[in-house]
Amino acid sequence: MGRIARCLALVMSVTVCAITAMPAGAATATKGVAYGGLTSQKSVLAVVLNPAGTVVKSIRFPWSAPCTPGPAGTATTPGATAWTDELLTIPIKKGKFKATISAGPFTEGSVLQKFRYTVGGKRLGGYLVGSIRATFTESALTGEVVRTCDSGAVTFKVKEKDVFAGPTAQTRPIVIAMNATRRKVTRMDWEWSGACTPGPAARPDTDTELLLRDFLTDLPVSAAGKFGGAFTFDPQVDAASGIAANYSNQVSARRVGRIIKGTVRGTVVEVDASGGPLHGQVIRSCTSGPVKFTIQD
Repeated sequence: MGRIARCLALVMSVTVCAITAMPAGAATATKGVAYGGLTSQKSVLAVVLNPAGTVVKSIRFPWSAPCTPGPAGTATTPGATAWTDELLTIPIKKGKFKATISAGPFTEGSVLQKFRYTVGGKRLGGYLVGSIRATFTESALTGEVVRTCDSGAVTFKVKEKDVFAGPTAQTRPIVIAMNATRRKVTRMDWEWSGACTPGPAARPDTDTELLLRDFLTDLPVSAAGKFGGAFTFDPQVDAASGIAANYSNQVSARRVGRIIKGTVRGTVVEVDASGGPLHGQVIRSCTSGPVKFTIQD
């Protein structure tokens, strides 16, 4: 048995369809034992067990899937989908857990949406090992299928020791790994969404929303437990699209005992790199704004 919390829906073009986010400053740590890392889809996974290790209190995970059109599909039916979900309250027996969870139908405009999740795993040493499979069916109100989407088995092996994990105020997962002395953040992974402002070089297919996974490594931590700073990176040029993406992050956080509180901000500025008349001009600027988080180890 288990429960699901719907979090954030978006199509593969990273257009946000629906958001249920926490109020500003409301991100709180779930008491228990935290695991975190990346899935086989290279998405951030945050898991919290109860202190006794007998219940998976929360699995927060983004996933994506290709879609097959149904009888009610059209030429404009999206061929892929992506979501961030949270599964809740899955019992653990003899170190193992398994559940099949269904949700819906939910009415979204002129379609009905149904979800089904099969999740299973086990505690193995200092790791949590398992897989999640998500399927999504979208149907017309008359019952005809518009599309079906299947993630396949998304595997994971996530670590407990020296890992802090949980949600940001955007309800998206964040995982911070530290060294044993707590004087270095060895790796920090988080996902964020943000609004985009079109620039003078905007194209007809330029989206006004963005979803991104960011990561930082080797951040020094002060004796007071503080870490962060402003980080910029070399432009990433995609020759096929003629777009140069400029990424930057701001992080301000502090560890006190088993809790890390902080704020992250992600920014992406895309510039035309096609060599044409608009070369060098901004296509869009996207930012998450300040996103607060409170997570535990």
